[in-house]
Amino acid sequence: MSRLPDNLADCWSWLIERAIRKSRYRRADFFVGKMADVLPPAGSSLLDLGCGTLHLGARLAERGLKVTALDARPHLGYVNLWLIGVPCARRVAARHGIDYRHYDGQRLPFPDQSFDVVLLAFVLHHAANWPTVLDEAVRVSKRGVILLEDTPETPAERLRNSVSDALMNLQLVGGGEKKTVRGWLGEFRRRGLAVMRHVSWIYSHGPLRFCDTMFFVEK
Repeated sequence: MSRLPDNLADCWSWLIERAIRKSRYRRADFFVGKMADVLPPAGSSLLDLGCGTLHLGARLAERGLKVTALDARPHLGYVNLWLIGVPCARRVAARHGIDYRHYDGQRLPFPDQSFDVVLLAFVLHHAANWPTVLDEAVRVSKRGVILLEDTPETPAERLRNSVSDALMNLQLVGGGEKKTVRGWLGEFRRRGLAVMRHVSWIYSHGPLRFCDTMFFVEK
């Protein structure tokens, strides 16, 4: 039987990761299935940019990908990040041997084409500087960028997604804008990116419901 860590911070990270582990891995498995057709082969390098709790990145590491996890330094406006995301990510990274770092949210600390693929899982609509985040993801990728995004199509869906997102992420400050599928396709074209594949679905997380889309884009 596992022993509770002596340090209080470690104790909290142990408790919160154990509490959400089952649901987060179930969610990660669902998204891995949606990305299966565009994931690179085992042995390829993948940057999980904006990795959150890192459970999705861990599932990808279990598939044989060489995962590096990077997230913006947490601040108090994103309660979920500093209260849940960072403690969980540190514990998951240690368990799976994943290189986990923080950066300033602007230029990525990697040379051009450092990774075969970059993953942005529900990141851009949280980032006020999402064009910079996307451009940097493209810069450090060789094959392309996989994006998972909330894509509500109607005012009712937008309201439902926004409320669900706020509850799930405990977000106290504004971020970027949720866009429709057509809206994101237009943004990608304007940035000179080719959309090789996209697929949409409705995802339920307990009582919360999201209209989501996976995009795979190349330079």
